[in-house]
Amino acid sequence: MNIATNSELKELYEKAKKDVLSKAIKYNEELRDKDKDYRATLPLFLKSNEGYEKAEIKIMLFGQVTNGWLEIKGKDVYVEQAMKDYESCLFGYKKGTFLPGLKKFTNLLPKEKCGKKNSCLWNNIVKMGYATRYFPDKFYDSIVKPHLNSLIIKEIEILKPNYIVLLTKLSKQYGNVLKDIFGEFEIRKHEVILPSEKIPNVKKVLITYNPSARCKKETMRDSYHKIIAEILADE
Repeated sequence: MNIATNSELKELYEKAKKDVLSKAIKYNEELRDKDKDYRATLPLFLKSNEGYEKAEIKIMLFGQVTNGWLEIKGKDVYVEQAMKDYESCLFGYKKGTFLPGLKKFTNLLPKEKCGKKNSCLWNNIVKMGYATRYFPDKFYDSIVKPHLNSLIIKEIEILKPNYIVLLTKLSKQYGNVLKDIFGEFEIRKHEVILPSEKIPNVKKVLITYNPSARCKKETMRDSYHKIIAEILADE
């Protein structure tokens, strides 16, 4: 299936990568000798799929940051390959806690609701991080915020999710990132109220635990059930 949205995404990422990657690589080279932990990851470049495109209920699940994601190793990155790497991890990654936890969330979703099929895509509120550092503030301020935050709004416009689920309890850091991307927001229990013009087609934005959170499995599962029930009750 030739998915038109992937062509749109690739065009978006090709425009963004020139500034972002050259600056990230330069940043790496300047700091690597001082601290071995300074290794920028690839940006999280999304790729749609047939199941998502055909679904009547589209959900975009946001993690936090690409901590431990694929490292930039060369002088150039091919966008198409980065999108394929994303696709491989989305469906087959078994290490760590986040992506396996993401699969647990999607497995709780019934395949259909009143004849409507659903599908999920993964995104992050911080589009590019470091291979070992959890939240590199200077890197975020100098590279991610000015060059990558705006991609998230455009991804939402292209992929048209009906629901957004933030898989993170908002610390001050991630709360500030969310504000950088969307503007002022308000939290009401499980729902996050974002400016409607920034999230076209989105019915609700919901928030729950990150799969890597330190809480009881039962607590996390119950929270996921509540989020899923709220989405399905809305249909």
